[in-house]
Amino acid sequence: YLLVHQHDRAARWHYVSLIPESVFWQKASYIRSDALVSLVLCLLLGCLLSVWLIRRHYNPVRLLISFFRDKEALPLSGQTNEYQYLEQAIGDEMRKSATLHEQLAKQENALRDYYLTCLVKGNFQDNIAPEDALAAHQIRMEYDTFTVAILYVLDYDSSVFNRAVDDQTDEAGLIRFILHNVFSEILSRKGQAFLIDVDDTVIALVNGDKDDLSANIGSGLTEGENFLRSHYGLRLIL
Repeated sequence: YLLVHQHDRAARWHYVSLIPESVFWQKASYIRSDALVSLVLCLLLGCLLSVWLIRRHYNPVRLLISFFRDKEALPLSGQTNEYQYLEQAIGDEMRKSATLHEQLAKQENALRDYYLTCLVKGNFQDNIAPEDALAAHQIRMEYDTFTVAILYVLDYDSSVFNRAVDDQTDEAGLIRFILHNVFSEILSRKGQAFLIDVDDTVIALVNGDKDDLSANIGSGLTEGENFLRSHYGLRLIL
């Protein structure tokens, strides 16, 4: 038996309770069973909830992996971490996108230069309005006045370019690149400037206000010529 004693000081009574030991342990067993069942249920629900949350958050990753694997045929077996795989796949995709944008930009510039060359030579396409052609090549002429300058390289200091390039073909390309950059920067301060290659010359097409062009275009060409002569030994015919 389990003896329980309690004293009541007000009434001066003593209370004694005898509980069979088997009854006491039976009640304790019920409590322990309930606690174990509750613990198992909590663990089971926690596991189910964890699995659901993991699947819910992993599904976007799985879809991305499936997308890149099907599109790029990039094997996953060599990767120990799926996030590393995604990092590599996204990096490759961004590099390819940047390369594609660069190629498209070069093609757009080439088409624009070709159209401007035809425009300067007077070779118009009768079936396309000039406004539509300019808009298609993203060219916006703000003024009705144009100035055309022809830049021809008469001579240059080969020692300056021999240190940078290997043959004459590269020298010619480098000279044209320098002409484009120098005169684009200078003439852009005078108006809207376009530089195109026509045969052995570089043609500068400047669109701007009539008064500003007549007053400033000559000084801009002279400034560019003096800069190229002093820094690169280039002698130009304008």
